[in-house]
Amino acid sequence: MKISVIIPMYGVENYIARCARSLFEQTFTSDVEFLFIDDASKDRSSEVLATVIDEYAEKNLDVKIFRHEKNQGLPSARNTGLKHARGEFVMHVDGDDFLEKDALELLYNALVDNNADVAWCDYYIAFETNKRLLVQPRFDTPEDAVRGMLRGTMKYNVWNKLCRRSLYVENDITFPDGKSMGEDLTMIMVFLHAKGCAYVNKPLYNYVQNPNQMTAVYNEEKLEALRYNCNRVSQYIDQHFDHIGYRAEYSALKQLMKWPFLLDGKYSSYQRWHEWFPESNAYIWQTKGVNTRIKFIEWCAAKHLLPIIWLHYIVVIRFYYGIVYR
Repeated sequence: MKISVIIPMYGVENYIARCARSLFEQTFTSDVEFLFIDDASKDRSSEVLATVIDEYAEKNLDVKIFRHEKNQGLPSARNTGLKHARGEFVMHVDGDDFLEKDALELLYNALVDNNADVAWCDYYIAFETNKRLLVQPRFDTPEDAVRGMLRGTMKYNVWNKLCRRSLYVENDITFPDGKSMGEDLTMIMVFLHAKGCAYVNKPLYNYVQNPNQMTAVYNEEKLEALRYNCNRVSQYIDQHFDHIGYRAEYSALKQLMKWPFLLDGKYSSYQRWHEWFPESNAYIWQTKGVNTRIKFIEWCAAKHLLPIIWLHYIVVIRFYYGIVYR
């Protein structure tokens, strides 16, 4: 088996058909298994999926469905998929997202051609009637890619990457059960063990985004999970890779974790930004590759220039993202 595609499902009744069709119509389906994990979804996600599977019965695709008896969360669903995966490489696709038809082929070929362990691609943030392209950087080594993810110049999203499964298995890497917020940071741990990497300069993944999520209010449980996952990665690097010297990037990662607190226009979030990792504020302008706008807004927050933070929220978040990208 060449590739295992792991697809968690929870509350994706309106999206799973498009997701599944984008998988089943890939230009590369030879020696590919599709593992759908129903995380005790309360809607008709599984029924819709079954209908789509029947539509492609003649293709004899390798499709498996696993069901959790109770909802365990996204990280646990990913872990169930990893437990049952047989492919040499693994890709995660969320049930409300979808792939371009040549995604698996291009990512797999990039891995083979470069004798690499990990590969990533550009992607779209897909809104209701519009798309926004996010181009990812190219790195020559996994170490440079790790630094890029810590600094925020490369997204550590789990779903636009194809990785050798042995990186998970041989290093006992799993996703943090019960800690969904920031669970994608696990990909940094995976990349740390890779010997080679490859980049596909083409948007192959569609990350479906509800504009309201831009200003979502996260409860204390989710925020605590975010801090947990940030510390988890830092501790993992300290334990296994301290000799390489990633400490300089920790401050950038902490700023990255705090950034959403400046995007919802709430004074309480602004206060939380100051409470989280205050030691990282001294490194705002020293972070390489971070958008100048982001650095400026963070600097304004550190200097307590609240009116500028509020203006950024109105102009960029509410108007630009809320209206233009709707």
